[in-house]
Amino acid sequence: MIRKGMQAALIALFCAFIAAFGILYIVQPERTFSEREKRALAEFPEVSAKTVFDGSFESGFESWMTDHIPGRDALVGVNAYYELASGRNGLGGTILADGKLCAAADPLDEEAMLRKCEIINRFAEDTGLPVDVLLIPTSGYMREDELPMHAAYHDAELSELMREHLSAGVNFLWPEDALRSKLGEGLYYNTDHHLTSRGAYELCGFYARSLGLSMPEEANYDVEPVRDFYGSMYSQSGLWGVKPDALEIWRSGSLGEVAVSFDDREGSDSLFFPEHLSEMDKYPVFLDGNHGLVTIETGHEEGENLLMIRDSFGHCFAPFAADCFKRIVLVDLRYYRKSVRELAEEMDIDRALVLYGVDTFLTDTNMGWLR
Repeated sequence: MIRKGMQAALIALFCAFIAAFGILYIVQPERTFSEREKRALAEFPEVSAKTVFDGSFESGFESWMTDHIPGRDALVGVNAYYELASGRNGLGGTILADGKLCAAADPLDEEAMLRKCEIINRFAEDTGLPVDVLLIPTSGYMREDELPMHAAYHDAELSELMREHLSAGVNFLWPEDALRSKLGEGLYYNTDHHLTSRGAYELCGFYARSLGLSMPEEANYDVEPVRDFYGSMYSQSGLWGVKPDALEIWRSGSLGEVAVSFDDREGSDSLFFPEHLSEMDKYPVFLDGNHGLVTIETGHEEGENLLMIRDSFGHCFAPFAADCFKRIVLVDLRYYRKSVRELAEEMDIDRALVLYGVDTFLTDTNMGWLR
């Protein structure tokens, strides 16, 4: 009798647990976006005879259940720390070492990289512009001696491949030595794959020197620190115990009035958008985040007009480059689908810069739109 009573109690407890989860699914506030993971959550699938019979409802419902499970943030964190404790550091795409998060190494597809070199060479030939290619080493590569032995990055191999296969009309720039010399000054975030503002300042100084230009001294900038910045690696990792970074906004004292225009929103007289500082993702404070086309009129009477083909590293880089150029036109090939060659003619461009992080350059599939 006691045994049967225990069995009945366990069954009742299990049923109560399932019922409680079902109720929580119903009563918990509806969420469409995860602030911590920085991604949209799955929507409830359409219910119809077609979706039921073709299996799309079942797969969609499974995704919705996974994304909306009660206590999801806590469960994601528990799973992440379990993987870390069980020796699978980096399995989820991020590596934790000494309180710093780095993206795991991406594979090097040499054929894909050669095609990108061909596209850039053709763009330089078609436009007749001087073209610079500036790739930014990954934080994992720069901190490789701090990471587990299995973390093998391909930054050096990629830089050699680019040197060999870019044409004589394209100037390849590799800033590793310049960044390593200042690495202890906090050039990379600990929770994000981007350079910090100080890192972007050093990178822009490296680029300016390659052109015979000079950046203003650090004292020229009014630096505003912003606490509690959680970057993309934090969101991807699920390691919620990692300490946040401090984000800095460097406002130049050398710039007068600037005019910033976008292809998909109203313009602005500022390079910074502080409304994003109240959000979990604060990085769009720089140039309002991702846009296909952004034009910065710096107000300088002299200087070249720069076309920047860039990924998100360009958001923080461009405000520093504004000290060196008369006009900067930023194109993000993930969103811009018009002719870049025609744009260069229309905007009276003098020079082009291809600016990418190595991690993005290795995985990006949009370089074909550079035409």
